[in-house]
Amino acid sequence: MDPDPQDSLVTSSEDVLLSEKASTSAMALPQYLKKKNRKKKSKELNEKFPWLRSFLKLCHTSLGVNSIKVLLNLITVYTEHVSRDVVASYSKPNRAAKLKKNMIDVLCFFHNCYVNIKTPLDETVYMEKMSHLLTMYMDMEIKASRRGKENVKRITSKVISALFIILNNSSEYILDTILKARFTVKSYSEICIPIFKRVVSLAVSQDLTYVRCLLVFKLWKRLVPRGEERNSLNRLAVSTLSPPPPQLLEMVKRGMLKNVLPTLPPNKKPALVTRF
Repeated sequence: MDPDPQDSLVTSSEDVLLSEKASTSAMALPQYLKKKNRKKKSKELNEKFPWLRSFLKLCHTSLGVNSIKVLLNLITVYTEHVSRDVVASYSKPNRAAKLKKNMIDVLCFFHNCYVNIKTPLDETVYMEKMSHLLTMYMDMEIKASRRGKENVKRITSKVISALFIILNNSSEYILDTILKARFTVKSYSEICIPIFKRVVSLAVSQDLTYVRCLLVFKLWKRLVPRGEERNSLNRLAVSTLSPPPPQLLEMVKRGMLKNVLPTLPPNKKPALVTRF
């Protein structure tokens, strides 16, 4: 049996920061990128993403300032720039490969900055912003896989590690991140299914988290052929999600989630709500 992807963290330059302890200095990324900029590839990176140099300078000026306000501003600035390049890379695997390397470095930098802020935090805004960035990073990893230059298990390992570490094992934000991804489609099932398999094992306690997990199962179901494989997935969904929270069953029966979940057929019992 293959080991759990999360248990086999890779050690390339893309995710070396992921394997570091939470107490790692927030200076890790600027120092790391400063060394990278001495390499030949740095010129090409700056040409592809001309905003990157000024963003890195902004990171340097923010070092040592343990402020959530400053960190959120950095995340906002980065998101505004990188989101345009993510869209431009949807159909360009080579461009996506370059962009995702930068994205994981920056995500780890943000994560380390967050860990080093000692004051009590309201993490909602931070987690929502990081979830949005991780969705784009996941899409770039999947699109870059089109080049066929990287092992599939390696890709899934990096994505799973990033989700769990950067989002602090939060089932709510991990599931939400996956649901927002663009390339969770059949043509990338070899990458997506191991990711789905790992995240649906998360503890589900709240109604909305339960719905998110159910929707991930629905995405997964689209990637597998009809027959025993799909029936097996249905059984896994029922065993993982049963019993549904009572209030959720009532919401489904009343059609309160009709824009999110299919209406429960009259001939189906509430206990089978997970078998959509």
